[in-house]
Amino acid sequence: MPNPVASTIYLHIGTQKTGTTTLHAVGRDNRASLAARGILYPAAPGPLNHVGLTLYATGSIGNRELMRDAELRTPDDLAAYQAALPGRLRAEIAASGCATVWLSNEHLSSRVRRPDQVARLADMLHELAPDVRVVAYLRHQPEYYLSTYSMMLKAGGSRETPPPESEREFYYNYEKMLSLWADAFGDPAIVVRVFERAAMVNGDVVDDFLALMGIERGDDVVVTASLNPSLDARALQFLRLFRQHVPRYVDGAANPDHGDVAKALEAISTGPKFRVPAATMQRIAAMFAASNARVARRFLGRENGRLFAETTYRDDGEIPELDVAQAVEIAAQLWCYKQRQIAEAKTQWRGRPGRGRKGARTID
Repeated sequence: MPNPVASTIYLHIGTQKTGTTTLHAVGRDNRASLAARGILYPAAPGPLNHVGLTLYATGSIGNRELMRDAELRTPDDLAAYQAALPGRLRAEIAASGCATVWLSNEHLSSRVRRPDQVARLADMLHELAPDVRVVAYLRHQPEYYLSTYSMMLKAGGSRETPPPESEREFYYNYEKMLSLWADAFGDPAIVVRVFERAAMVNGDVVDDFLALMGIERGDDVVVTASLNPSLDARALQFLRLFRQHVPRYVDGAANPDHGDVAKALEAISTGPKFRVPAATMQRIAAMFAASNARVARRFLGRENGRLFAETTYRDDGEIPELDVAQAVEIAAQLWCYKQRQIAEAKTQWRGRPGRGRKGARTID
């Protein structure tokens, strides 16, 4: 077995909608300051989000968009990437001189579903460091469903996301997911964190994760606020209907007509948030109560089996529905948003050096 090049690897596997976008930005934007503290956030598996880890473990199975993110077009491209990743990651760690490595990709918790896939990744990481800790943030399934509904639409979907119908659904069953990783890395290597303000250091996922790695946030760590905000209920309905006419992808490639409509909707999304009837939330909570209790006992040592804080769900008025007038209002706001972008682009173009030269191109 090759000699290790680090002491400890923190493998952050998600789950999704638990501040992962913010954590990725912290890793990317603070590489130098983290390295000064002995922590490497490598670029080899991806400059921002380490999608390469999921691709390494799973291959192309259901991962066309992740391949696009990694700029891989064919199965041969992917095979070459998989073959090269262990060496590239080893070289980057060795060159950094850092004893601690932080790896992060939320798709590991949702798309890596077979023992052989986890074992493949475990074999690679254990050759890099003797101590690998698998970190998973868990969000109570009813709130997880609400956030997933928004995430699926923003990611490119055009259909409503139904709530889970069975406790066997892997995406929501934390016991199934964690057991898969524990079988490969061992129970002591699994670090479960509850995604609730009262359960995290300073009520903040960034402070909490940095504390796991043994450091505190200082002035040298830059954190950008309000990353990946949720859309309000009407904006979500508008986006779902919009996508039925203008899909995000066409023939496996990004649709140029789609543009940044989800980001534009974020800028004008100030209304009531998407919600479902209280009975649906209660049903989801009850569905996973037993498996959550086993997670709490096995991975957190909580004999009472309480994983999440007790929550009472109530119906709070009617769930907002999108009508024609509101759809037109959103469309008008989007039009104004794009017009401002065009005006800013024109201003920047006119201010470029040499703009006044004879024969200069114009976008007017």
